[in-house]
Amino acid sequence: MSDRLIQKIFQSQYSRLAGSKQPLKNIKAIDALAHCRTPDMGSTYYQCEEKHKAIEIHHSCRNRSCYLCAQKSRIEWIDRQRDRLFNCSER
Repeated sequence: MSDRLIQKIFQSQYSRLAGSKQPLKNIKAIDALAHCRTPDMGSTYYQCEEKHKAIEIHHSCRNRSCYLCAQKSRIEWIDRQRDRLFNCSER
């Protein structure tokens, strides 16, 4: 399954979702999810001093509902929860 499957769904339904009556926080989340890590969010270009091929990095939305942006936080939370467990054998 693609990491961007949810994003593709939001992109395909963007005009319908953004045009519907929604609370502002939902509209912002829909916009963030649909455009995360695309040229619409802006880009930064990197190139080494030897002038090799430039690398374009698209900016992320940093929305907590975004699967791509929240992945690091989600993994860190799971690790913290595992650390809280007692170290005992399974039955």
